Amino acid sequence: MKSHVKVVDASFAYNGSGNVFENINFSIEKGEVLCILGPNGTGKTTLIKCLNRLLKLNSGDIFLKGENIYSLNSKDLARQIGYIPQGHRPVFPFKVLDVVLMGRAPHLTSLSSPTENDLVIAQKALKKLNIDHMTDKPYTELSGGEKQLVFFARILTQKPDVLLLDEPTSHLDFGNQMRTLNIIDKMAEDEFTVVMSSHFPDHAFISADKVAIMKDCHIIDYGTPNEVITEKNLEKAYNIGVKIMDLEEERKICIPLV
Repeated sequence: MKSHVKVVDASFAYNGSGNVFENINFSIEKGEVLCILGPNGTGKTTLIKCLNRLLKLNSGDIFLKGENIYSLNSKDLARQIGYIPQGHRPVFPFKVLDVVLMGRAPHLTSLSSPTENDLVIAQKALKKLNIDHMTDKPYTELSGGEKQLVFFARILTQKPDVLLLDEPTSHLDFGNQMRTLNIIDKMAEDEFTVVMSSHFPDHAFISADKVAIMKDCHIIDYGTPNEVITEKNLEKAYNIGVKIMDLEEERKICIPLV
């Protein structure tokens, strides 16, 4: 059986500089959530951009359902991979519905406009996330949490197989962080394959099926959250002492010892 996403011996460097990451290998199956942890500057964002072909590997391969992503044309790739970047900086005050409708772009020809069916798909996505009341609101007037929900609605409208999330809980308050993780869980239940980066090991315990910890250009450990998120690994990755505790047998939490 072919993995849904497979990365083989991947390395990347910007022109004239050393490798941002090297010899990266992992695979995930349909409906799984992979959380990539690691300190700032370790290459998490760069790796996600390579998975989306925004950046091209210097060496190695990335496979999507057995096909090398470099063999796919841009439209086919956009139909299969959805991407939510770390920061949203809107310039034009598009209405929320228009932003969500943009998710249908990979399914349209260059000269066509969204159809009635595309509109219905967008409206259903807004309703599923309970933000249909914001349909006519300018996107530029939304809070950070609301913008994140709109981007998830756009992904639902796009209907890809794989969802790439670059620190999806950054700049969100505690409540919106938990709501975002809940959405990620539900999308995995709907058989989206999710790759997300995070600065919070606790989030991997909440939402991830697999975890990769990156440090010094490499993945230093990979596996299930219970296997990988250990006091030893976190101390190695972040250079601080960490205590991992069970929270009433429901899940584990990480406490930095500073």
